[in-house]
Amino acid sequence: MTEDKPDWKAVYKAAMIERDGIKLRQRIKEALTAILERVEETRANPSDPERQMLSDALQSLLLLQQLHERKR
Repeated sequence: MTEDKPDWKAVYKAAMIERDGIKLRQRIKEALTAILERVEETRANPSDPERQMLSDALQSLLLLQQLHERKR
């Protein structure tokens, strides 16, 4: 990863362990952005095993986002 792009795994993990409801929304947004950017970067190699990890992480974040929104 470059200095201006965070490692998607790190921001994903930060979102998944965040307990503060106010911070959670921002962490989810950051993780979604990082994951989608990485998906775009790996487009040239659709068989890359990382693509499955990205897909799984994306689905988990979207579920977390839905659950968080229901609580509000």
